Amino acid sequence: MKQNILLLFFAIICASCSDDKKSGQADAPYPDGIDSIFLKSCATAGCHLPDEHAEKILDSQHLPADLDLSSWTRLFKGSAHGAVVVPFNATRSHLIEHVTGLRSPRMPPNYVPYNRDTLTLSQVTVLTSWIGDGAPNSDNEIPFENATKKIFTTNQGVDVVSVIDERSLLEMRVFEVGDRQEIESPHGVEVSSDGKNFYVSMIATGDVFKYDAANGAFLDKLSLTDPIALIKLSHDGSKLYVTTNFQVNNTGQNGTISVIQTSDMTLIKPIPVGISPHGINLSRDGELLYVTAVYSDRIYLIDAHADTLIRFFDIAPDVGPSPVYEPYHVGLSPIGNKGYEDYLFITCRNKGQVRIFQRNSTASQHTFTFVDSVLVGANTNSKPIQLDVSPNGQYIYTANSNDSSVTVIQKNGTDFAFLANITKQIDPHDGEEHRLSQPNGVAFSKDGKYVYVANRNKNGAVPPHHGGTGGPGLLSVIEVATNTIIKTIELQPDCYSVFVSN
Repeated sequence: MKQNILLLFFAIICASCSDDKKSGQADAPYPDGIDSIFLKSCATAGCHLPDEHAEKILDSQHLPADLDLSSWTRLFKGSAHGAVVVPFNATRSHLIEHVTGLRSPRMPPNYVPYNRDTLTLSQVTVLTSWIGDGAPNSDNEIPFENATKKIFTTNQGVDVVSVIDERSLLEMRVFEVGDRQEIESPHGVEVSSDGKNFYVSMIATGDVFKYDAANGAFLDKLSLTDPIALIKLSHDGSKLYVTTNFQVNNTGQNGTISVIQTSDMTLIKPIPVGISPHGINLSRDGELLYVTAVYSDRIYLIDAHADTLIRFFDIAPDVGPSPVYEPYHVGLSPIGNKGYEDYLFITCRNKGQVRIFQRNSTASQHTFTFVDSVLVGANTNSKPIQLDVSPNGQYIYTANSNDSSVTVIQKNGTDFAFLANITKQIDPHDGEEHRLSQPNGVAFSKDGKYVYVANRNKNGAVPPHHGGTGGPGLLSVIEVATNTIIKTIELQPDCYSVFVSN
């Protein structure tokens, strides 16, 4: 009997260890053929081993102090600056860029004082093929294959959509989007509520694409020919609204909202609105579509059931024939006790302010009353772009592109006031500098604890930590409780919009 109990005990322990390994809790190894490359050339004394890779200077570039390549599990913890391997996309993986010498410093370092042997062509080919197959471990598990909480960003500089695992804050997939040789500039992104599909608007070419959100496979597209900007899904996901014919300093009256049937990506109808529609949002009750007409200082109201224009209201009483405020984006408070949002928050790009309106609706009409305006950024030239409202409605975070800041507005009862301006910060734990650079997209996590800010960084104010030239796109992670930037993730160039999908 005692022997049987011992056998049962060991069986349980073995099963538990196996379950830990399957769940990713164990230190999973590389597959055969890959392990020898990493363990002989990368995870060696003085390099990417735990406690042995204190930050060093290599050709004026910093080696991430916490990049551990001693196992598959540790590789996919990334470094302080993000992922080094993107499964299924070797071209966008920093590891391949460094071992091939496309980025400096070259790895392994073949110069004094390191004098390591560079990888052979066959070794690089093996690594590239392995990443292209999803970078599995020895049990053929693919990184992030069970991830459910994701952050999607559009990266206009290289026509890709990056997908970040919200749990690890690592770039888990990079999907190539578009189908033309010229840059199409993915601008807006929306993900269906079931997480199965994502949609992208191409501002340079007027195309709207539908993709599989799991693997990035192309599903369908619609060409609208006119310049397009942002997009918004209906609550049931059956329709996609697109601000169409957005042109800089447009003086025509031909802006429309294109209504697309998502099942087959066909045009249902165009809804005529005013000059250069850009910002777009759908009311919490699904009744109204709000559209900002940048160069006419108006907000257009659209019946989201009949898909017809109801009316518009001016952003301020002093608007005239020339744009004064340039309303760019509209955010909404959470659903209130009346079944819809109580407040609209509108960024005014040309005034450095957010203007706030209160909504009141009856069966026959909708009214919007001006409540207050709050200055954002350092001055009136801060150029606020996008914003988002916390799930509890207490905070509004606004990205100010021109002065590279994020302004926090706080709600106290029925009053709204400036709370903080977030710019450059130094991490007290490791001395790492976090700074915003041309921030644009803003999105809260579903629990309201974090804010994700997409930074275009086209001016290169934040240089690439991984070597090379130009400015990488950045995703800043802000902790709401302290208004601290806790992480800066390097992404693909010109990171523009951000969408959180659970």
